[in-house]
Amino acid sequence: MVAMGVFVLRGRRLTWLFVFTCAVVAPLVYVSCIAAKPIIRSVKNSRGMTLSDTVTPHVLTIGSATGYFPLEYVNPTTHQLVGFDIELARAIAQQLHLGLSIEPTPFSQLISSLNANQEDMAISAIGISPELQEQVHFIPYLRSGESLLVNKGNPLHITNLADLCGHRVAVKKSTFEVNELYVVNHVCQQQQSKGITLSIVSTDQAAILLLQKGIVAAIYQDALINDYYSYHEVQFFTIGGLIIHPIVLGIAVSGNDTSTYTRLQQVLGVLEKDGIYHQLITKWGLTNGDITTPPGSHT
Repeated sequence: MVAMGVFVLRGRRLTWLFVFTCAVVAPLVYVSCIAAKPIIRSVKNSRGMTLSDTVTPHVLTIGSATGYFPLEYVNPTTHQLVGFDIELARAIAQQLHLGLSIEPTPFSQLISSLNANQEDMAISAIGISPELQEQVHFIPYLRSGESLLVNKGNPLHITNLADLCGHRVAVKKSTFEVNELYVVNHVCQQQQSKGITLSIVSTDQAAILLLQKGIVAAIYQDALINDYYSYHEVQFFTIGGLIIHPIVLGIAVSGNDTSTYTRLQQVLGVLEKDGIYHQLITKWGLTNGDITTPPGSHT
């Protein structure tokens, strides 16, 4: 999870209780709160797939809350939006033979902006829920949830929250995971007399350093963030166990726009079949989020 805000389910999956933490720093990454400019590109496409009645003629307009590493965030050098969602959006636009405009939109306003016909689609780690399905169409594209990041080889054999009893755990402040660990800690104390010691930090960098130095036994946070680190820093880290509280993320389309919804379903199918979707999954290290494979098959 990335920090505190207003929405309700969980995390950043239209569950947003959180506000983006300004710095996400790791040996590989720095994310700052620089205002992002909308991406506008023209593209060419050999397939010639088309989409009629876009908000802006010849352009696929996409709403995205741009503060969620590693799906959509601002590159501090170029001030451009990057991330898995951004590259997937670009691939979709290319298949549709459309230009691309990504409009930074507050997470809490993504659905209302979409239904107000301000964007053609929204992609921003939105969790599919029955409540939201009454408002918009969803195209599933990624799995998420929470997970435990541990040191390589998982020397303490941590595979679930109960295994955290008696250990120190890093967690980001003002997040769903903090509140959950307080509950788990209470259960640990009642059942085992060994509680959980929380190291509450502000950034990914701080949590990663604590784990790397052996100060904490695990980091409990959003599964997609942990997947990124376990893939790109495999010499140091691995995932302990399966995704906790699994949820499917969806590309959202206005509930009144069945034609766009149908066309985007077809396009995502093409990207999956052609291997482009898998290439992006691999590039960003999000293999546990791959919806084309069974849950847990990469753990």
